[in-house]
Amino acid sequence: MKYDSLVIFFGLLLIFFSPLRAQTNKKVDSLTGIYNSLPDNERKIRILSNLYDETEFTDPDLAKTYVDLELELAKKLGNVKEIGSAYYNLACYYDNKNNRDSSDYFLKRAKEKYIESNHEHGIMIVQHFEAGNDYYDGNYDSALKKLATVMVTREKRKEYSNLAYDYSFKGLLYQSKTYFKLALENYIKGFKILDTINGQEYDKAYFLDHMAGMESELGNIVKAIEYQKKSIEIYEQLDYTKQRAFAKIGLAKLHTKLEEYETAINFAYQGVDLAKKVDAKEAEHDAYSALGYAYFKGGDYPKGIHFTKLALAFRKKFGGTPDIIQSLYQLGTILNETNQTDASLLLLNQGLVLADTIHNTIWLKLLYRNRADAYKRKKQFSKALEDYEKWNTIKDSLSKRNNTREIEELKIIYETEKKERQLLLQDKEITVLEQEAKISDQQKLLLGGGMGLSLIALGLGFYGFRQRSKRNRLEKEKVEAELAFKKKELTTHALHLAKKNEVLENVKRKAKDLKAQGDAKGYQELIKTINFDQHDDKNWESFTQYFEQVHNDFAINVKKRYPEVTKNELRFMALIKMNLSSKEIATILNISTDGIKKARQRLRKKMGLSPNDSLENSVMTI
Repeated sequence: MKYDSLVIFFGLLLIFFSPLRAQTNKKVDSLTGIYNSLPDNERKIRILSNLYDETEFTDPDLAKTYVDLELELAKKLGNVKEIGSAYYNLACYYDNKNNRDSSDYFLKRAKEKYIESNHEHGIMIVQHFEAGNDYYDGNYDSALKKLATVMVTREKRKEYSNLAYDYSFKGLLYQSKTYFKLALENYIKGFKILDTINGQEYDKAYFLDHMAGMESELGNIVKAIEYQKKSIEIYEQLDYTKQRAFAKIGLAKLHTKLEEYETAINFAYQGVDLAKKVDAKEAEHDAYSALGYAYFKGGDYPKGIHFTKLALAFRKKFGGTPDIIQSLYQLGTILNETNQTDASLLLLNQGLVLADTIHNTIWLKLLYRNRADAYKRKKQFSKALEDYEKWNTIKDSLSKRNNTREIEELKIIYETEKKERQLLLQDKEITVLEQEAKISDQQKLLLGGGMGLSLIALGLGFYGFRQRSKRNRLEKEKVEAELAFKKKELTTHALHLAKKNEVLENVKRKAKDLKAQGDAKGYQELIKTINFDQHDDKNWESFTQYFEQVHNDFAINVKKRYPEVTKNELRFMALIKMNLSSKEIATILNISTDGIKKARQRLRKKMGLSPNDSLENSVMTI
């Protein structure tokens, strides 16, 4: 349609379709009144964009009319930035309609117009949209890169409220990659921003829920309970019943992990009552599942079976596939524990079929393990062995994936802290320069005021003393920040060595399987490569550089006091100096626990320590 005909069409809508207009809220009526009173200008385009925002979800067809008008008027006025805005709204409209092709097309056009008009905010929101698409497509790394660019712009523009939600999105992306430490770190950053700017209470509760989940994943159950209780307090203040139900169920699961079964059961019943009050079926079946597991772990098998069956029935009717698998697994486990093996096998088999359908390796691992136990109970040992082997294969695969994930997560944490340290040092250097500039200004002011030389000398002396004190304090903080970061670098490097050796040990064990299968040549080559990598001196050279930056002249002092100490023993002493455990040191040095004991004995002898002397304390004093 041409622009004029669209105006006529829009006018007819307003005049003849009063029921449709009656459905719009007061704000839409107010904006419509302003729109009708304006000549064709940029403000009129913005009003149409606001009308689109107000009706985007409540009346999508009307919203489409507004955005079509917005595009036509922007084109008529030749406003490139507003053309980009109209294209962006069209991308949102088609995204809500699940028409990805059209949405991508208009998003691309919006980006072109925003770049052409050098519209920073527009470019940023397009990048955020693209990051969201990447997330839904499972391209988490790409989403993280785009989100990082968005967050830099948000910081520059001081859009702190939106920045808080960006941290939440970043946390979700890391959570999807199973980087739970990084996910928690970003959720906490987002929550702190909301707390600082006095953000919406509901949003704070949302962050607290995420933080509780991440602390639970990391095994910090007490901390998780603390966060979950804080979220419940907010939901109670806001009278958000459904959210309270889920939070109470979350508390039930956390207390079950602490083996506090009565408390867990009490919270689960509260969850049931709240879910029923608002007819929240998903929360209700989740509460039944939590009740079943708490009763089972507490030793009340009949109630454990009753509530888990109830959860399974609800989930088959209202839940998704992962929820159904969880109930099948839980009920199968309880029935196996109560010697109802045939019934248990039936449920575990159903669970395996579903888990295989959605390619969920975690559930496959758990189900194979429990089915193996059920076959063993029935004395069907060949089937039990087959399932144990499947379980072990998946477990090794997940373990290898987790090792790789942990090393990568460690690297990301290290790089993040490095950037934060650089920013911290830059801030301190800027502060020092500002203080120096302030001194110069104050000196000029005093000189220009025609004061006596004695007064000038006194004033400068006073300010000089004060500013020197400030500079000294800032320099001290700068040095302390550098030292603290170097300590983190050192610990990170040591843990990286430990993880690398752990992974290589797992590979070496697999190599032995190759040998058992008759591939002796391949086995020898693989072992030779692994042994070389485990004893690669380049890794230790890098570690030594970090160590010497934190503990100056440690190696020189050791050699002076104990000249008989070997290179390997010096490494051993360095790791003791870092206050690492014997297990961590054994992994890093690639020796057994017995090897650590022998190394300690040899070192004590060379250092001339008596039985009453502590090796750790002696090393710490060097």
